[in-house]
Amino acid sequence: MKYLILVHGNLILGMARQLLAQVDWPEREIVWVTDRQFKVPLHGQEEMDISAIELPPFRGKDAVNIPGFLRSNQHNLAQLDQLLGKLDHDFILVLPHTQNFKYHAMLTHPACRGFYLLEEGKLSYTRGIEWPTHLSHRLKASVLSWLYQKYLGGRVPAFPLTFDSHHPKYRGAFATSELAFPGIGQVQRIPTPFQADPALRHFERVLVFGPYVEYDELPLVTQVLGIRALFRYLVEQGIGQIHFKFHPAQLARGESPLLIRKAMEDFAEQIQFEEIPPEISLENIAASSKADFYLATSSTAIYAVAMGRPVYSYAPYYIRLQPDFQQVLDDLPAVIREKMHWLELS
Repeated sequence: MKYLILVHGNLILGMARQLLAQVDWPEREIVWVTDRQFKVPLHGQEEMDISAIELPPFRGKDAVNIPGFLRSNQHNLAQLDQLLGKLDHDFILVLPHTQNFKYHAMLTHPACRGFYLLEEGKLSYTRGIEWPTHLSHRLKASVLSWLYQKYLGGRVPAFPLTFDSHHPKYRGAFATSELAFPGIGQVQRIPTPFQADPALRHFERVLVFGPYVEYDELPLVTQVLGIRALFRYLVEQGIGQIHFKFHPAQLARGESPLLIRKAMEDFAEQIQFEEIPPEISLENIAASSKADFYLATSSTAIYAVAMGRPVYSYAPYYIRLQPDFQQVLDDLPAVIREKMHWLELS
């Protein structure tokens, strides 16, 4: 039996290592499944990179070329199955959620004997997507289910649940907090992976950017307006130096970082910006320093607040421009939001 551990960033990598320290799975049977171009220090262990494989859901824009869309997904699913077939073993899958078609197709592979959910941050503290129940949605689900059955062998549902804990292959979940995976059964606790590191003690202020554009939560122009307003606030407060870090999804797409860096250039005479390398964990910074954290909303807020770090959010600015951003903010647990500080930017 192989054990496939899906990781796409430092946070879930840390969670995975805590999980592996707690279970008795043979080290030689572990396979690191990497996504979003994330690199894992392997130490001789096996790796499967699925970053280049896309399995997108059907969108309205795809209606202009339905055969081409379906052929592309058929091809990509075959690529994924080819990688899984090379294992030549049945496997257990550990993954952050079941909403992504690519991830769902892995758990529906014939060789998958079960799957576990693993805490990965903010999403793990929500109940996930709630799909509508009105007639038009049910009709769309019926049509898409037929298409996916015919062309993708029924390997993905029309509208997958974020955490499909009722799936017959579900074996449980692992999380650091009782707040994670609300409403889901068979959740086992693992220790927090965050470690104090003297090399990270020097951080004083950390700015965390979010993939709001990449996840269709904000228009790019709105995100940049908020960031520029934040920079003006920092100048007004006499803050002349700050470290920052992009989300991996931002770096993968490259669109929002380009304009954010341009905004930094415009404020470069007043603020010294220093980028945090991708391999450095924001949560480890929170565990190692007394840094203040600035963000709109992010899973970093959950762990920084839990470790007693001040978290300043400029989400109210975005909510003022786009009221439905309130739901993105509300995905953070209420007990975390109650301890955050709210910036009123202009």
